[in-house]
Amino acid sequence: MKSLLLALLILLTLLSGQGCKKSGSNGGPVPPYVHDTSSMRTAVGTPVGDPVSKTIDASGGTIISSDGVLQVTIPAGALSAPTVIAIQPVTNEVPIGLYQGHSLTPNGQQFQKPVTLTFHYTDQDVDTLDPAELAIAYQTGDQTWEVFTDVTVDTVNKTVSAQTPHFTVFDLLPDIRISPEEAILGVGKSMHLDQQIHFDADPYASLPAFVRYTSSWDDVKDGPAVSTTVWAVNNIKGGNKTIGTITTANEASAVYTAPAKVPSPSTVFATVSHQYGKAKIILRSKIRIVDGAAFHVYLQYFAPSVNESGSYYNWSDAGSFDVSISNGSGSVFNITNRNATVTLDHDSSTCTTTLVDPPVGPINITYESNSFVLYYSNTVSIHFDALDPNYYIRDAVWKSQCPGGQPTQFGGGLGPPFPASLQFPAVDGTQTIVSGQYTMTVTRIQ
Repeated sequence: MKSLLLALLILLTLLSGQGCKKSGSNGGPVPPYVHDTSSMRTAVGTPVGDPVSKTIDASGGTIISSDGVLQVTIPAGALSAPTVIAIQPVTNEVPIGLYQGHSLTPNGQQFQKPVTLTFHYTDQDVDTLDPAELAIAYQTGDQTWEVFTDVTVDTVNKTVSAQTPHFTVFDLLPDIRISPEEAILGVGKSMHLDQQIHFDADPYASLPAFVRYTSSWDDVKDGPAVSTTVWAVNNIKGGNKTIGTITTANEASAVYTAPAKVPSPSTVFATVSHQYGKAKIILRSKIRIVDGAAFHVYLQYFAPSVNESGSYYNWSDAGSFDVSISNGSGSVFNITNRNATVTLDHDSSTCTTTLVDPPVGPINITYESNSFVLYYSNTVSIHFDALDPNYYIRDAVWKSQCPGGQPTQFGGGLGPPFPASLQFPAVDGTQTIVSGQYTMTVTRIQ
């Protein structure tokens, strides 16, 4: 096992093209391929939005974050007394983190049995990653980030799980990644591509190593100690004038230059592949070539304290997409839809109301044949096919049990339609537009 870990560390060093020296905690030297982890110390994230809270006692329980990304499962016997458990979304401070951070409180809470953290990811989240190489990071008391070495990745249910004995700030991230993973680039323009590898391989450290290896690395030790690195565009080494070219200064970074006109298809993949013995890593950056301006649009729906038979719930939903414009028209792409969530805010009823079937939220973005984009008078107007039934919200299904009465079930009806069109000014920077329970954040990205 030690030879496997050593081979992996050498491999990661060769991929990163950099190294440094530092002393271990016992004063002994650390091999030069070990990265300095000072860059992994960050500020503590600041709260974003409202927390989700729930009182859990010795019998255990489960709580889910408002964005549906993180589920915390507390087993029976982990707590000795009723405790208010909360998940507070915070700004993403962890390097290469996939989502917002999630601060679990009471911060520093110790448990008598390990608590299970389960992160949920979507296919879009890992479009440029190997899900098997996802990891869960946590922030320590001195504000450095460490990663659990023992995680379970379920690629069928799209979850990543780990167990923790205490609460702090957590996030999901890949062990190795290309930056940016996804970009929009104008014709003839250039962009930098860099690899990001973060780990703490100090053999004398008492905290878990900031590196994770899986059975897929079993053959590393059997291969020759030779590393090859290839940068390519659409599997063509160096690319060409039709799909764009890629040049390298070293193994760890490259420059991609878009072609003079938009290729067909307009999306290309810039990749870097590493071969070390029998192990191979391929990282890819998804780049869409446009001839004009481009914007990222994030839609959020939030309805606080919705009354369901005396139990008050917070409803939330979100989605995003990118839109490019040129010569009066444009297109929508990179669509992401989040699952709607319903979380208990407070309960004033003597009856017990439980969620039987979650809702279909009002934000279900689908850009189909009848949809189109217009650009006029410096305004971007996006028209969706509002006749699609996916644009309607379906109410959650609830079950209510009152003292001395029979359980009843209600809900499941259709609600208001998704907006038929969205409009925003084509300006630089970031703008936020609020309409009722909807918030639209628009950022120019090209």
